[in-house]
Amino acid sequence: MPDNESGFINGTEDMEPVSIVITLLMIASSTPAKAGTIRQPIDLSNVSAVAITGNASSIRLTTDEGPYQATLAGRHSGWFARWSSSWFPNECRTSSRMWVDGSTLFVEADSSQWLDTSDCVVEIKANVRKETAVSIEQAASQARLSGDFSSIALDNKAADISFDGHARNVSVRGGAIKARFSFDEIRQNETITVDAYALDVLLGFGRTTPISYTVEAKASLVDSSLANSPGAKPSVSIKSDYARVRIR
Repeated sequence: MPDNESGFINGTEDMEPVSIVITLLMIASSTPAKAGTIRQPIDLSNVSAVAITGNASSIRLTTDEGPYQATLAGRHSGWFARWSSSWFPNECRTSSRMWVDGSTLFVEADSSQWLDTSDCVVEIKANVRKETAVSIEQAASQARLSGDFSSIALDNKAADISFDGHARNVSVRGGAIKARFSFDEIRQNETITVDAYALDVLLGFGRTTPISYTVEAKASLVDSSLANSPGAKPSVSIKSDYARVRIR
């Protein structure tokens, strides 16, 4: 595709594989409700890596000034949540757990009891030091990351991801992925790789940032307002069967 030009590559605007899966994920995890099982905050003063695994969870990671700590909770979600939270005394029981081993925070997210009156979401919140490495490997994730990280690695069957800040290395793998990455600073050392079956991604670097990018897909819509400058960093490499890619 020509530099600094928008258009189709073997084009299609039909993004049903992404939209259907992401919509189901959002319905399951976005409705606020009464908190359930809560794990007491864990001190993260000496943590430089976060590894999250398990079934599915809602994740919020920041690198603000202290305190550096993490919390883990289960909460009702979905259309029945507002009534079940009021009518039924049972909490969202979850066998999820988190612990610190050396300099790494480990989190295993597990679903609640399947006989609960409402679906439950495992909610992970952590404020970590700058330059922390993040790894998320789950069936489904809704992740919000904000701050200065050394690396971000995600491997999900379905995910809705939002990132604001900086990371030297970003790696995303999965089935159906919706992602927004907005870099608030460019240090010319950034590498972004995405490999997903169905993808809807927005990458923000700044209007005058020299970048290099490649997109390999069976059907894709690529819209870039930045010229493709081979060898420049940030460098972006995208592989997908069905992709909508926007670069700003």
